[in-house]
Amino acid sequence: MVLGDSKKFEDFSKEIFKLNVNIKYFALIDLEGHIIVENSKSSMSFIETDADRIMFYHQIGTRRTKREDFDDICGETLHIHIQRKKIQQLIVYLPATTIYLMIGNKAKPNEMIDLVHGLQNIDMQTLIMC
Repeated sequence: MVLGDSKKFEDFSKEIFKLNVNIKYFALIDLEGHIIVENSKSSMSFIETDADRIMFYHQIGTRRTKREDFDDICGETLHIHIQRKKIQQLIVYLPATTIYLMIGNKAKPNEMIDLVHGLQNIDMQTLIMC
């Protein structure tokens, strides 16, 4: 799914995939859990979203909202890292969006931290233009 200028999303996509060679897939999600854009490295073209992924992204937005209930006590959640048997998942919370990544298991823990910092430092103007 692509909203807005596809050239900007294509450039944004390339910027994401340059951060780490192990990134397989990413999605940019708004605060309510709506998909702004998603892309797979294997296709390098934007993919159509199915109903299951729409629900999954909605749940990511809901979980973000629930985590914000603890911001006063614990501080903001900056990112979530999930290690699965076949793939790693990384969810990075930016001020106006959430970035969801699927990353190959070859990525080491220090690479994950570098990736989080890289995503947090993405030019905010790039995101605003999207």
